[in-house]
Amino acid sequence: YDAADRIVGEARQDGSHADYERDAAGRVIALRATGAGNTLDENATIAWGRSGKPVRITYLAGEERFDYDAANRLIAHEQTVDGQHYTLHYRYDSAGRITGKTLPDGQTLRYRYRDTAHPRAGLLESVWLQGFASDTANALTNDALARPIVAGMNDATDRYARRTLRFGNGLPNTVLLDRQGRVVSAGNEEVGQTRLQYAGTSAPTDPAYPTSVRTMHPVLPGQRALTYADATVVQALRSRIHRISTQWDDRAGEAETTSLTLPGIQPDLGAASFDGHDRQIRKGALRFSYDSLNRLTGIERATDGGPAPVARYRYNLFGQRIAKTVALTNGNATRTTHYFYDGSQLAFEGEPTGQSSDGKPGIRQTSAGGKRPAVMAEATRQDASQYIWINDKPVALLRRGQLYAIHTDHRNAPLALTDASRNVVWQANVADYLQATPASGAHFGAVSFDLRGSNQYFDRESGLHYNTRRYYDPVAGRYLTPDPLGLAVGPDLHAFALNRPQTMADPLGLAPTAATTDWSKASYEDKFVEIVKRTAPMVPGEIGAALLEMVQPGNVAAMGAVFAAWAVTQGTPVGWIMDAAILGLSYYALGSGVIDLYQAVMALHNGATTAKCDPDLTAAARIAANKLVAAAGGIGGGAAGAVGITRNGGLTRIANGVRDVIAYVRGQATTGRNALLSIDSVGANKVTASKGTILDPIPKAIATPYGDALQSSNAAAMAARAQVDQGATLYRIGTLGKSQAGEAQFWSLENPANPGYAGRYGIPPENVVNADFIEMARVPPGSPYITRPAPAVGPNPGGGIEVVVPPGGVRLHYFGTK
Repeated sequence: YDAADRIVGEARQDGSHADYERDAAGRVIALRATGAGNTLDENATIAWGRSGKPVRITYLAGEERFDYDAANRLIAHEQTVDGQHYTLHYRYDSAGRITGKTLPDGQTLRYRYRDTAHPRAGLLESVWLQGFASDTANALTNDALARPIVAGMNDATDRYARRTLRFGNGLPNTVLLDRQGRVVSAGNEEVGQTRLQYAGTSAPTDPAYPTSVRTMHPVLPGQRALTYADATVVQALRSRIHRISTQWDDRAGEAETTSLTLPGIQPDLGAASFDGHDRQIRKGALRFSYDSLNRLTGIERATDGGPAPVARYRYNLFGQRIAKTVALTNGNATRTTHYFYDGSQLAFEGEPTGQSSDGKPGIRQTSAGGKRPAVMAEATRQDASQYIWINDKPVALLRRGQLYAIHTDHRNAPLALTDASRNVVWQANVADYLQATPASGAHFGAVSFDLRGSNQYFDRESGLHYNTRRYYDPVAGRYLTPDPLGLAVGPDLHAFALNRPQTMADPLGLAPTAATTDWSKASYEDKFVEIVKRTAPMVPGEIGAALLEMVQPGNVAAMGAVFAAWAVTQGTPVGWIMDAAILGLSYYALGSGVIDLYQAVMALHNGATTAKCDPDLTAAARIAANKLVAAAGGIGGGAAGAVGITRNGGLTRIANGVRDVIAYVRGQATTGRNALLSIDSVGANKVTASKGTILDPIPKAIATPYGDALQSSNAAAMAARAQVDQGATLYRIGTLGKSQAGEAQFWSLENPANPGYAGRYGIPPENVVNADFIEMARVPPGSPYITRPAPAVGPNPGGGIEVVVPPGGVRLHYFGTK
């Protein structure tokens, strides 16, 4: 750290290190990362503009430039890689809404909003495409030449339980909810629609997991879908849908187990291995290489003649993959693809244009000596693909002058593509863990398509999905590398979406979120957690770590319940007493910083209460971050500047104040769920809970044939309870005819396929190898259970968190045998 307590370098035990350079304002202006073998992994610079936003970023693979208008809004973003330039331009109206976007190939999008007389005034109504390559020069301004991409959004007929948009080819996309606010169907009933069923009813905020998910594909690839304007054939279509629906309803009681028989289990467990950083370095014949920033940089294939190159990847400073070079089948040629992003979403992919004699990537044929390219074929951007998004939903593909509609399921995972004539040109079945199986049929002119659910991209060379910060194996349902955010996300660092792939998503490969992006209908708890996670990186590390403790799985439910109760006290005579109690302040801390600390916590609460969209969450996080930093100065004794804050203990005291909040909330949590707190007006020290409980009582012990299993106060054990309460999958393996009945009380949250599983759960390794059945289950809501570290048995150290239930205390949803 420097004198201002700012990080300026990191050194790791393998010899790799990273060095940061900062300007007078404390902003990082340079980063140099060196690998264990003294290889230069990254050498980046950041130039900051007058508005406090970056204007130029350079890195080993290229550079990016950003331009802003007088209101500090982004108006241009340019990326340069291998001498190729890709640019996005943005235009806004007086209200700050985006009205136009110019794509890298020159085509333009126009955004239209509901007028002031409409019931949903000011909301997005449609997106239009202008300026195909074949159009005239005035296409960008001539409405007559515009083509609709999507329309009919935020219609007056939309209801909470039914929301519809219409693609430019006339096909609708509809999402239906039940009375509990759960998705029951999504997509288009002709070309691709998912239908979901649940067990019982629950509150709208309950993270209920579907018991059955089925995908309907009445119109197959090569066939033409109908619209409701085709009145003469609608009845025939309805009859066809009814027959399929009836067949589905007849099996309504079945749990869906067909899409992925063993979710999360490596099919080639014996061939998978990991390095000292817990990164997977082999899968079958594939070998993976990483740099010191944990980016996958290359893949090779083991052959009898030695390792053969498969692919090489390059990234920008945001961790986004901007170039991929893949070895072609003859082993001597390579093909490079460039990628360009609009925010975190893929906007453009294509091969570099033009010819090159200096080795710049393109389609390259290596000479006999293997050194210089002998032939360079020209590639044009006519072959490029461009993607249009509405929030986190991909809605259109532009390729070779054609506009294709992207039909998605309830998770925004693509199910089908249709062209302007409503012909199905691509279609896939998508498994629980996002493995897509496209339908065959190139004879009808089908297009290739590599976008997958949760903002993932399918790599044909490896079968993996690229997911921004990590790579994901859809067959195993696991990430190759651990989550960079660590245990704040969950107890399993390689799990996808907390092992709840039907209701959670992970668009950045970082922190799982609810699969829906409709924050206006998200629960208080979900929004509170999201704001805290966005605040943490904006504040000094000590405070950020304390904030992340606030949203650890074991604390989330209590934090949401108590903060929601706090909302009731606002504007009442006892509001300030409650404020003092929830802030957990001691009298020594009542300096000028207490006001900023109060306002920081208020920003978290207000954001969770009022946020309607993604920018609202970020805005609340920025307010909270600014107030927390200001509070550190005030509570640190009023010293000016970060140096004064550090020397006077401001950072530590604010971090401890955040932990006081957690301790206070957990104290309230001991008495139960959904309480409105009653405040004794005598003082803040007398805060009690009224009737009801915030959390369901935790049993102290569960009786087993081997003695009582006691609930552990271990932090990992308490964190695991939140996962169980949210319906996480539990696992148990055994041997038919040998496993004892009493063993059915002991379960794990961890996949038996994970390396070291036997040791962590006190199981002889040969028992894992010889296991011939696997069970997966969940604990029903309200059922008793305890969590504890597994005891050591013989040479096995134990320590893995196990869930112990009474006999018959789980609801089985999968049983499989070899």
